[in-house]
Order: sequence, then C-alpha cells, then structure tokens
Amino acid sequence: MTATLARLRAERGVLWAVPDYVAHATGAVVPNDPGTTKVAGGWRELQWNLDGPFGVRAPEAWANAAAAGAPAGSKAIV
Repeated sequence: MTATLARLRAERGVLWAVPDYVAHATGAVVPNDPGTTKVAGGWRELQWNLDGPFGVRAPEAWANAAAAGAPAGSKAIV
C-alpha cells in the first residue's frame, strides 16, 4: 500500500491521498471499553450521551441492529 500511496501522491493533480481503512467491530454488542474508570463498561461515565437518562439510548439501538442481523451497523444505509 505504501508504494501505491507514493505513486498516487506523485501524480500531477493529486492533492491528497491516504489509506481508506475499514473498521470492523468484534465481540459483544455493548462495548466493554473502560473509559476513564478502568472498569469494563466505564465508557458510560465518559460518554454519557450514549446511554442513561439524557442519552440517545445507544445500547438499545445496538441490540436492535444485532437482532436485525446487522451487528455493529453492518449493512446500515446512512
């Protein structure tokens, strides 16, 4: 990939060329990210807007996506 990027960047008219990485989710639907608490699920303290009384109910959305056969948003049309 490095050679391809170098070749593209050297082409006249190419202003910007970077790798296009694809991220894949693994494991459970609800992340076990410790956030700043060093405890699994501690992300809720740091990312309060995803869960809780003032959140967007992300865990429910993740569960719905998994139940529909699209865990981690695979096949989601945005």
